[in-house]
Amino acid sequence: MPFVTGLGWVTVGDMGCGRERQSFHMASGSLPSLSRKSVTEKPFPHFGRMDDFSKLGLAGIAFALKDAGLHEWTERRPIGIIASTVCGCLQTDMDYYDTVMQDNGLPPSPTLFSYTLPNCFLGEAANHFGITGLSYVIHDSRFASLSSLKALLLNMRLHAFEKALAGIVDDRCPLDSPALSRAPLGAAFVMIEKTPHSAQTPYGRVTFTKSGEVALNGRKQDTLIHFIQECLTAFHGGRPRDR
Repeated sequence: MPFVTGLGWVTVGDMGCGRERQSFHMASGSLPSLSRKSVTEKPFPHFGRMDDFSKLGLAGIAFALKDAGLHEWTERRPIGIIASTVCGCLQTDMDYYDTVMQDNGLPPSPTLFSYTLPNCFLGEAANHFGITGLSYVIHDSRFASLSSLKALLLNMRLHAFEKALAGIVDDRCPLDSPALSRAPLGAAFVMIEKTPHSAQTPYGRVTFTKSGEVALNGRKQDTLIHFIQECLTAFHGGRPRDR
């Protein structure tokens, strides 16, 4: 049975790892500015050139790997990454388009062009953390859904990997919509392993119910936000964990 071994996030009010925090919330608002030093201790020459969406996704991955004790490496590992997003890098796409349409004769921005796909941060994360597993981004219709975690569990059943990250990433959306203006923003990732690799106590066991819903320690979950909150409740002295 797969276990949750790491949690990491960047939200409007907080960023960090699950074992260092006792609560987790996602809301609309302004996300914190991310520096390389706030995300990873190792040198990362590309970090300053990345767009905000990519920095956000990479930071969530970095914190989840650290929480699981998998952030340091000497040999590349077959760890998968599956992320879901509603708005993706649309803001970056529009910023790039503005440079294409400028009337002063200058060429469009090559830096922005490098991040005009929502899966670009997966390649950056793979290079920086030595990850070689299956990785992709799901375009979702609902914020903070469990789509990425469901996809991870299905791929794990098919033996696509033994450990993987599932998460959500959504930065500000340039579209004018009341629903989008209230959307929970940030990045949140969970590390799932078939067999916990270290002495760290897992947050719990994740399974499918008979109806195909995601359950943590036997309790059905409806969003990734609630899933992470349930992990923290179990780990920090709440309901007992399965191991």
